[in-house]
Amino acid sequence: MLTIEEYISQMKKKDKLDEFNFKNHAENMTAVIKYVMEYFNTYLDPEAYNYENIKTEQAALKIEQEIRSAFPKSKDFIIDYYKRYKTWIDKGLKPLIDHNRVG
Repeated sequence: MLTIEEYISQMKKKDKLDEFNFKNHAENMTAVIKYVMEYFNTYLDPEAYNYENIKTEQAALKIEQEIRSAFPKSKDFIIDYYKRYKTWIDKGLKPLIDHNRVG
């Protein structure tokens, strides 16, 4: 699930919208307002998504961003573990791994 910022960015790329083209200022503003309306009315359908699932997906995205460089080979496992058990396994492993690297 995309955040509203990611959704707007994706739609701008799809439509090749250039917000710095001031000749099309009114059209650009209309397009962005349309993206926001589509996001809340169509993409983010409250009946199709469970609030807890949305929170879990957002947390998983945050975890992925934080661990991408620290655990590149095991990030998928860590994210799947979080989704299943709602626990950040990487928080417990990082001190152990760092300690073993020093020693």
